[in-house]
Amino acid sequence: MIFLNIKIRYTNIVILIFNNLFISIMKIYKLYFLFLLLPALFLFTDCAKKGCTDPNAINYDSEAERDDESCEYQANLLVWINESTSDSLISHSINELTVNFDNENIGTYQSDLHFTESPYCTEPTAFVYQKTWGEHASQEFAYKITDALGNILWQGNMPLQPNVCNSIQFIW
Repeated sequence: MIFLNIKIRYTNIVILIFNNLFISIMKIYKLYFLFLLLPALFLFTDCAKKGCTDPNAINYDSEAERDDESCEYQANLLVWINESTSDSLISHSINELTVNFDNENIGTYQSDLHFTESPYCTEPTAFVYQKTWGEHASQEFAYKITDALGNILWQGNMPLQPNVCNSIQFIW
């Protein structure tokens, strides 16, 4: 019985030593985790300010270090016709043109409004439409010009460049 009692105490002592050793090791690993792994997480975490990094965009953020694809662009579309096209349209009783751009009716162009050369976007009588879009700086949009009866006179695609006056002349 004494032998059994000593063996049980010895086993308890061994278990207690291993238990204390295990707890000590876990405490050390917690310290390693706190002092080694947590700083490593901060190193690999992206702390750069996100925003639009394209200076051609209307929402450009000079403090942004990383592009978040939120850039928005804006351009002017100038629609115009010359005198011979104006005369030809009027002789066919087409006095108004309906202008659609990017599947949106952007207004009515009077057939008697003509220019000898491309006007500036700032010309007060010019037909100018301002377009805003996201995604890519250069974007292609569909246009369609119809008469009062809905007959398509011109249609196609036009690329727009941001921050410039994009001019399109229709000739008939």
